[in-house]
Amino acid sequence: MIEKRYNVKPGDIIVTEVGSGFLTKETRAYWFYLFNNRINKIKKTHFWQMIDCGNLQVQYADNKKYRRLQKRFRTLDLRGVDIEDIEGKFEEFINFVNLPCSIAFGKDALHKVKVIIQKIDELSLEFYEEKTYNTGLEPLIRIVS
Repeated sequence: MIEKRYNVKPGDIIVTEVGSGFLTKETRAYWFYLFNNRINKIKKTHFWQMIDCGNLQVQYADNKKYRRLQKRFRTLDLRGVDIEDIEGKFEEFINFVNLPCSIAFGKDALHKVKVIIQKIDELSLEFYEEKTYNTGLEPLIRIVS
């Protein structure tokens, strides 16, 4: 089952192994955050990819009244998933997200890649292999439309 995550807003906290940051501003393509007395930025696609792959956690501010489920920029992480469960997880993921989205496989996942590419072709979707910030996620497929 896909973990339902809500969109983030300024004031939310992002937590990593190194420390935590405070989200300050959002633009069309970036999130700006305060970390170690310095304003940094991260692409939204990388931000949500890190959250979906377990590198980042979000601690929401108290009021989540007007938040919607995040359906953009999501990544399906297939590392550690059995080959029998891949098709069901992929179909559930595609029915949930708004395109474009990504699928991460991890190392030695050639058979998983073949299964997913076959399902993508059945749905007549366009895709390409994307470069990633984390070599542990390679290969990473980006589904465009």
